[in-house]
Amino acid sequence: MPLTVIRTAPSSIRLRSQDFSAPKGVQKVSSYVLPVERNWRVASDPSTESHDQYRIRVSRWQLHSSQPLEQTRQNDSDRYLIAVNLRSTNATLRMARQLLLDGPVTPGVIQVTSPGGKVSMLFRSQCDVLHLSVPDEVVGREYESVNGKPFPDDLWAGGRGVFPDLEIDRLARAITGIGTMAAPFGRLYVENIARAIIVRILDRHARPQRPNRVNKLPLWRLRRAIDFVEQNLTQPIQLADIAASVGLTSMHFACQFRLTTGFSPHAYLLRRRLEHGQLLLQNPDATVSDVALQCGFSTHAHFTAAFKRHTGYSPLIWRSNC
Repeated sequence: MPLTVIRTAPSSIRLRSQDFSAPKGVQKVSSYVLPVERNWRVASDPSTESHDQYRIRVSRWQLHSSQPLEQTRQNDSDRYLIAVNLRSTNATLRMARQLLLDGPVTPGVIQVTSPGGKVSMLFRSQCDVLHLSVPDEVVGREYESVNGKPFPDDLWAGGRGVFPDLEIDRLARAITGIGTMAAPFGRLYVENIARAIIVRILDRHARPQRPNRVNKLPLWRLRRAIDFVEQNLTQPIQLADIAASVGLTSMHFACQFRLTTGFSPHAYLLRRRLEHGQLLLQNPDATVSDVALQCGFSTHAHFTAAFKRHTGYSPLIWRSNC
């Protein structure tokens, strides 16, 4: 029988071996599968997890259609909801009637909803989002253990609950790229990375923020820059080309773009080309060389190396898994 996770306290985890004898032959161990949401921000029936109120629920929401879709959800009264955007999309986000996002949403954008908070989202394109439903007691305990004072209820109020963080993006992609792992260990793996995400967010807001010497890009300029990138994914464009499309110098644009999205312009262009490559690879008739050229890479080898750094797999293995 596989290992079973036993919780003896909210912050401690102990593994117990019950019975390792197999009946006949080799016992087949079930693999961990990251839950995929059928309904936006609903991982599963909460009543099935009533035995463990301290568990962090991790799930994935994917929208494969570009048709507009509007969703509204009120968060559980005893849980925070952390959303990590995994791919470029276009959406409008409102929380308590306050407009927080409207337009391009880059990978690595984080949105935190407080317990009982009501969120409305209008999706205008395909999206991929990792959701962490975190008990408020877990958040409060982690915060108080570091800061020595109670967790402030308004820490993520309003616009402070939306921000880019590429370290969290990398942690989230480690969860979605879990691969094949035995169920008990898979749950531990995912839950511990989820806790690392929580600690990262708490640390970000606990540290005093340095005043920025530059301003974020105005929304119209961000839209124009991203539209220019989308229209030229197959072309060998440079930083100066993107900056010129919004009427800024290269240095000024690069600083403002990084502050707004967390990405340098080059890193964002590379990310979009790789995301476009993932879409094209879903066509079984497309060769890797053809996909590389259609994504703006000059060689098959360059595309393969960049793709493997991004996903952890070569293009062919990624397509077979997909």
